[in-house]
Amino acid sequence: MSNYFQFISFLLFYSLYYSTLCPAIQYSHPHDQNLLLLTFKESFSIDQSNSDYFSCRSSYPKTLSWNKSTDCCSWDGVTCDKITGNVVELDLSCGQLSGSIDSNSSLFLLPHLRRLNLAYNQISGSKISMIFGNFSQLEHLNLSNNGFSGQVPSEILKLTELTTLDLSDNAFTIGSDIFKLLLTNFTKLSQVSLHYLNVFSSFPKNLSSSLEIVQLYGNNLHGKLPYNIFHLPNLKTLDLGGNSQLYGLLPSVKWNSHTTLQWLDLSDIQFLGKLPDSIGNLKALKCLDLSGCGFSGTIKPSGC
Repeated sequence: MSNYFQFISFLLFYSLYYSTLCPAIQYSHPHDQNLLLLTFKESFSIDQSNSDYFSCRSSYPKTLSWNKSTDCCSWDGVTCDKITGNVVELDLSCGQLSGSIDSNSSLFLLPHLRRLNLAYNQISGSKISMIFGNFSQLEHLNLSNNGFSGQVPSEILKLTELTTLDLSDNAFTIGSDIFKLLLTNFTKLSQVSLHYLNVFSSFPKNLSSSLEIVQLYGNNLHGKLPYNIFHLPNLKTLDLGGNSQLYGLLPSVKWNSHTTLQWLDLSDIQFLGKLPDSIGNLKALKCLDLSGCGFSGTIKPSGC
């Protein structure tokens, strides 16, 4: 019996000793993340006039629910990992935020983020900080429809876990090398949306087969459109309209009834010759815009 009590005493001692040495192993929400998020909240004001009716029908100031007396895991727009308590998602889209994000923002002290959505706010006077590259676990990044500006830093190429990237409708400029690497080397990326950004680049010859949604409207792209872009195995949306310096050919074969393409906008791209009959095989197609392309043929362009 004495051996039994000695064993129990050892277990209790070991448990107390281990918990003292390893306080970082936590199964509830780390309190310091509350403070980081509250500091992030204080860097913005609320602008209730800043909302897009069509995209933000449920626009409201999400951060108003944030306060010191409650756990941040219960706050609007905040999602935590159920085991570790780490903040893994921050969705403040349509949150009526007005302000800026600099390199000292407390946002960058939340390294476990997997999803970050700040779309449809008024985050103006901000550049994409190089520190965004430290979000090594980030899978979804949406900064669209804000007032961001400047050059997209090369550190964004560190976000190799990205499956969704949306930087549309900002005053960004993306270097040609960064643009091509995003479309080529990001093997998990399924959606890339860069509408109205300044890219001034040609297309890479090889594109990642993971791409499902490619939205590059009005990016000042130039040169020849790679033929294989139409044969990506999972492609559902291809929106390249408004790039009048692009030219190319549409496939005359390999488009069949099994093609997943649902949205095709090639408006103002310079195509020559007759519209191929194979385009009639796109049974899943819901939107087709070939206006300003110079095609000859019997299918009339239709708006999207």
